[in-house]
Amino acid sequence: MPLVFAVCLSGPLNPGILLVLSALFLIHHLVVHVRQKGGEGFMLSTVRAFRSIPRIHLFLLLPASVVSVYSLYLGGYNSESELHPVSLLDLYLKLPEGIYQQFTQKLGFPVLFVMLIVNGLLIRKTAGSAAGSRVLSMYKWIGMFSILYILLLPMGGYRVYRPHVLRYDTIMPVTLSLIFLFGLSTVFILNKLPGKYVKMYIPVVLLVLFVFTNADQLEAGKADCEKEALGILSTSPDSVVVLTQNCTVLAWNVFHHPEESGLNGQLLHMWGITKEEKRYVNQ
Repeated sequence: MPLVFAVCLSGPLNPGILLVLSALFLIHHLVVHVRQKGGEGFMLSTVRAFRSIPRIHLFLLLPASVVSVYSLYLGGYNSESELHPVSLLDLYLKLPEGIYQQFTQKLGFPVLFVMLIVNGLLIRKTAGSAAGSRVLSMYKWIGMFSILYILLLPMGGYRVYRPHVLRYDTIMPVTLSLIFLFGLSTVFILNKLPGKYVKMYIPVVLLVLFVFTNADQLEAGKADCEKEALGILSTSPDSVVVLTQNCTVLAWNVFHHPEESGLNGQLLHMWGITKEEKRYVNQ
């Protein structure tokens, strides 16, 4: 239970993830209840499905959902949203471009996605067992989670560093879910395929792993640059420090006017990095 507060109040993505999972959990119980009972009204089925959820699950999910809603409410008071007000409709109109960039900017995500389709088709053709049905069912639930999660992203507001809402970091929960699904489906196929096909399948899997692992390249030197700038801020006697470094410091963009770094200066002083409140600009 203490971890509920730690998770829900640690970052903007966690509350949305928990709320989507809680909703899917209720939907699952509703579907199972309707299949077993049938003929009941929607409201009555929903209430009885809710009651059928094990109490230990409710004991965790209900407080987590409440704290998640509170966390999302707090997230509305974000200086980034006030500095860059964009309507919710405009954010949803930007979302397709973000999805398009996710599939076209780097090779890792589209390769993973294509491999998941291939694995799904192989499971459907070669394994009609109950275990195969469970893996295919996981495709469905992760697909539902991904769609709901992406549709909720615009409600997080606009940020200058992700102008199209969806980016490699905001889509991380979906990416991790797809990696899990890739591992699950691949292991299942390796256990079910005839030996002669396994020899052809393994090199394909290794190729996908290699491409996905090497798709991202680290931005060398960025952390060192920001660390050096923080060192200058901590030792400079000036109230407005001019940074010779051309990297961002505690922000998503460089500052050209001292008033832009006012909140950052307060935070650096609160953390004890500077002895008094300072403002700074990039040269």
